[in-house]
Order: sequence, then structure tokens, then C-alpha cells
Amino acid sequence: MLVVRQFSTWITLLMIFLSRLPFIGIGYGSEEDAWGLRLTAEKIYRSGLYEVSRLPGHPFQELLYSQLWQYGPICFNLLTLIISTAGIAFFIFSLKKLNISSYNTAGIALAFTPVIYINSMNAMDYTWAMAFVLIAFYFLISCRMILAGIFLGCAIGCRITSGAMLIPFIYYVFANREKNNILRELVLVSISTLLIACLLFTPVFFVYGFGFFTYYEHFEIPSFTKNFYKGTLGAWGLIGFVILMFALGASIFTIFENSKTKDIYNKRMLIFSAFVLLLYTIAFCRLPLKSAFLIPFIPFVILIIAMNINKEWMAGFAIAMIISGFAAGVNLSDQNRGSAQSGLALIINVSGQQVSIDPLVGPVMADYTKQKRIINFSREVVSKATQLDNKSVIISGWYLNFILSMLKNSSQRQFVYYINELTIKEYLSKGYNIYYLPDQNKFNDLRFKGAFTNRYAKPFN
Repeated sequence: MLVVRQFSTWITLLMIFLSRLPFIGIGYGSEEDAWGLRLTAEKIYRSGLYEVSRLPGHPFQELLYSQLWQYGPICFNLLTLIISTAGIAFFIFSLKKLNISSYNTAGIALAFTPVIYINSMNAMDYTWAMAFVLIAFYFLISCRMILAGIFLGCAIGCRITSGAMLIPFIYYVFANREKNNILRELVLVSISTLLIACLLFTPVFFVYGFGFFTYYEHFEIPSFTKNFYKGTLGAWGLIGFVILMFALGASIFTIFENSKTKDIYNKRMLIFSAFVLLLYTIAFCRLPLKSAFLIPFIPFVILIIAMNINKEWMAGFAIAMIISGFAAGVNLSDQNRGSAQSGLALIINVSGQQVSIDPLVGPVMADYTKQKRIINFSREVVSKATQLDNKSVIISGWYLNFILSMLKNSSQRQFVYYINELTIKEYLSKGYNIYYLPDQNKFNDLRFKGAFTNRYAKPFN
């Protein structure tokens, strides 16, 4: 029986790995930051000097990518896929160690949660950090504190926000250890975490000093509608979020129903998970820019559910997550950077943006087709830019990293992110023509809190 269970775990992991392979070859991801990582990796390699792809820095990933930049998106994405699958493996191992019977099913539910599925096959760092946290969690509950600290330090090296996990880790040590071992184990997990994290951030500190510990906020926090979408449908998908609400409701009922009889260790694990949920919910509410910012707490939401519903319900939850990634999408509809739609899609306007409610295109395919559209549009821009006068500046906004990754040769035609009014005037005084890509005139004005872009720049048609 043990051999069969182990075999089923490895089959589960192989299925998860293979399910991503068809999507890893198109590009580095649909996020501009994913393409920025590739650009930064090349700069580090060519100059020999460290620089961040974006503050506060992601040195573990940036330095590793700098040795692989010339191998293209398949290499980057395959590395993410391997690391994220390893993280899911350790999640399964952890649940097995906690005597949760539906450990394989919970692993499938985690792997196919749309936001994790999408970010396990691009160049971004979200599932890198998640994977290292889950490996650290396994070693934590296995009482191997140095290894737990080392992998938590690696997670911080991928995303500095992973440092918040040290708080529930410390709680776990206090709650589950004999009194004479608490101090020793606290020191081991804390020192090893901080040592690895500081070591990884040493190049960041040498270049940027204490100023690295910041985050650029070029724009105001989006509306409540957009933030609610990112925290719900954007992470779980429509079907997944509905089923999640039922599963959490059933879990909460079970927790209260069995509060007197539940094992003390299980209660402590619930408190541990609640700590994680609270910390990252607060962090997301403070900066709700991307659905992927919720990834750190998703494994522990699923852990709570797996502890409190039976195997049959857990199987239903996992099936819902699989379906949620590929059906009933609520997706951005835009010709240049939105997803493709089926003939059954309903197009509506939400907070000034066109959104498609599509029964046949879920979040995974929406992200894939969105990336294809952005790549095609960026290639077209690069091609048509050759027809412009040499002394031209194109305000590119969120398309910039895609475009720069596709430029083969240097050119006097300059692509810029956003530029203020004074810089525009300086360019004009030197005889440059100023253009902007679709919608980037509005965002250039928002970036600098003005209303000047249309006065000096022309649309790039």
C-alpha cells in the first residue's frame, strides 16, 4: 500500500509537470516584469555588475538568470516549472507528514489554482518564492531547523516579502517544542534564515545601500472593483472562487464543530495557517497591484481546507480548480494586450475597461493568448518604427520591456517608459518627434500627474 501511495504521488507530480510544458515556449510571460528580468539578466552578464530588475531586488533569481539569459524563454520558464513542481512536491510531502489523507488531491488543487498554474510557467519569481517557502515548511515540521532557515532565506532572496513567513515559523517553534529546546531551535531557524537572506541581498546593498528597501508606486492604487477582482477571480478563477467559498465555509463549520475534540497539534497548524493568511491579506490590502501577490497564502488556504473536509469533497475541490483554469473566464478584452475570446463571450464595461465573460476561455488560456497578442503587437511596433525618422522617441509604457527584448540592433529611435514634460521639451528642442503607443498618453499623464502628453506627442499608428 505504501509503494502504491508513493507511486501515485510521483504520477501526480509528473502530470502537473507535463500539463505546463505546452505553454512554456512562447515568451517570458504576459507581465512586463518577466521580460524585464530577461533584460536585466543580460545587463548583469555583460557588465559584470549587479542591478535590480525592479526594487527591492530579487537577487537569487536575477543572478541565476544572468548565467542563462542567452538560452531564451524556454530555459527561463522550464527552470520556473521545475522549481514550482518541486515546491508542490514538498507541499504534498508536508501534508502526508501531517497525516492529511487527501495529500495528493490537495497538491493537485494547489497546482491547478489558476494564478499558480499561470505563474509556474513564466519567468516571474512568485512560484520560486512559494516553492522555497514550502520546502522550508517541510523541514520545519520535520524539526530540521537549519534547512528550514536556509530555504526560507532562499525564498526571501526571490521575494523579500517571504520574510514575513519567519513570524509563523517562530510561532510553530514556540507552540510545538519542549521548553528546553525552544531557544536553540529559534536561534537555528532565525539565524540561518537571516544569514542566507543577507548573503543573497549583499550585492543589492552594495549597489543601492539601504535605499533598495522600497517599491516604486508610479500610479495610484486601482479602484475597489479591480482590487476585488484581483483578490478573488483573478487568483482563483470564477468557478474556483465559488467552490473556494463553499469549501472554506465547510472548513470553518468543521473547525467549530470539532473544536473540543480536535488534536492540539492540528489546532496549532490551523493557527499557523491563519497567521500566514492574516499577514499576506494585510500585505495585499496595502498594495493590491497583482493577483500573484496572493500566491504566498494559497498553499495554506488549501492546507486548512484539506484538514477539515473529507477526501470526496477535496476531490471535488481539486476538479473545480482544474476546470476553473480553462473555463468561465472573466478576462481583459483588448486587441493589443487582452485575451482572445470565443464566440460565446459576453463583452461588458467595468471601471472603464472592456471585460469578456467567456465560458470557453478561462484564466490560463486567457493569459496565454494575452501574451501572444502583446508579443505580436510589440513586433509590429518594432517593425514599423523603422519607417520613422531616426530622431524619434516612442512612449511605450507597459510594452517597453517586450519591445526592448525584440530589438536586434541599436537605433536612434528611442523607446522610453514614461517621460515628464520637461524631458519632452528637451527632446523637441533637439529636433525629435514624440510618439506614444495606445493608451500610453493617458498613463504618461497619470504617471506625472499632469495633462500635457497630447500637447507634444502624436499617436504611433
